[in-house]
Amino acid sequence: MKVVHSWAATLLLLVGCVDRKASRPDAATSSHAATARAKVESQASARWGSELLRFDGSSRECARLATDTEHQLSRVRDPFESPTPEESAKRVSTFRSLIREHTSCVSNAAGTWATFFEGGEDPRAWAWFIGFFPRDGALAKHAGNFPDQVDNRASHSSYTGKTDLFDAPSYRGPYRIQVVSDYDGDGTPEAVVWTAQLGQEIRSSARGVLWSFSKGNVAPYGKTEKLAIAPFEVDPTAPIEPLPLKDIDGDGRVDLLGYGPFFGVFTQGCGVVESFDALGPRLALHARTDGGFSERDAAAVAYAKQQCPTRPARILAFGEHGVDRRATFSNLGCARLWNLPASAIDSERKVACGVTQPPSSDCDAKRKCSPEALAVLAAWVKLKAPFTLD
Repeated sequence: MKVVHSWAATLLLLVGCVDRKASRPDAATSSHAATARAKVESQASARWGSELLRFDGSSRECARLATDTEHQLSRVRDPFESPTPEESAKRVSTFRSLIREHTSCVSNAAGTWATFFEGGEDPRAWAWFIGFFPRDGALAKHAGNFPDQVDNRASHSSYTGKTDLFDAPSYRGPYRIQVVSDYDGDGTPEAVVWTAQLGQEIRSSARGVLWSFSKGNVAPYGKTEKLAIAPFEVDPTAPIEPLPLKDIDGDGRVDLLGYGPFFGVFTQGCGVVESFDALGPRLALHARTDGGFSERDAAAVAYAKQQCPTRPARILAFGEHGVDRRATFSNLGCARLWNLPASAIDSERKVACGVTQPPSSDCDAKRKCSPEALAVLAAWVKLKAPFTLD
C-alpha cells in the first residue's frame, strides 16, 4: 500500500517552484530545493502499515503521524560499531522499515485510532503507543502493552511500551487493530489492538486489549478488564480473517471473542525454554446494551453450539507427529461444555496413552502422548464450564 498525501503534493509543488523573476537560480537554492523534494518524495512513497495494521493514507491525521514519525526516524543512528558505513545504514534502514510496517492509522466518523512509535537517536529506547486523534483535536496516547503483561493482568498504569526492536531476533509490539463498536455510547467507537511477540527464540503469541477514548484520554475499556479477548495463533500459513471480531447475533454491536476458561500458557517439556498457548473452542463475549459483555447469555450459548454442535466422540486426536494439540484441546473444551464427566475423559486418556507414562524429564523415552498434552488435559478436566450445552 503506497501512502500518498495531499500535503506531499503541495510541498512538491512548492519546492519545485522557481522565482519567475530570477533568470538564473543560484546553485545553493537549487540544491536545497532538490533535497527538500527528495525528502518529500521519500515520505510520500514510504510503505506504512500492513495487511493487519491498516494505514489510511488519505487521512490528515495519518499524514501528520507519518510526518512526525519520519522526523524522529531521521535522527536514528546505529548504536553499535559496524565494519562499514554501508552496514550501519542497512541496519538503520531495516529498523525504519519495521517501524513503518507496524504503524497503523484507521479513521472513523469520530476520529482516528493509531498504533505508533516514538524515540530518539538510540533505536533501542523506542516505545510504542495506542493513540487516538479526535476530529480536529490533539493526539491522546497510552503506552502499549505486551503479551506477558496481559497474561499476568499487570496494571495498565505500569505499561511502558519500551522494546528493543533494533537488530533483535524477535519482535514485540503491535500486531493487529480493529475498530469495533461504541460500547459506552459516548460517540467514539472503541478499538481492539492485539500485541504480539514473534520469533524463533520465544513463544509466538498475540493478545488483544479493548481500548477506549474518553474525556480526552486513551485507556483500556474498564468493563473488559477481567476478560481475555481471543488470542490469535501466530501462524503465517493460516488464512487471515478480515474481521476477526463480528456481530454474532445481528444486534448492531460487534461482539468480542475469547476462550472462556479453556485457554492457558503451558511450559514445553524436555528442557525447552519456550512455552505454548493451549486454545480451546473460540467462545463469544456478547456485547450488551449497557456497555458490558456476557460470556453465558443466550447469544453466547448459541455461538458456542456452533463451535461445538455435538459432544465429541473422542477427545485425543492424533496426527503424523503424535497428539494433535489444536484438535485435542478444542475437543476437550467442547467435551467440558457438553458436561462430559472427568471420569470419562480420564478413561479415554488411559486407553489412548497408557496407564503409566515415562517421567517428563526422560526425553528419550518412547511415549504415546506428549507430556504437554497430558498437562493440559489434567488442568482442564478440573475446570468449571461457564455453561453447559446438554
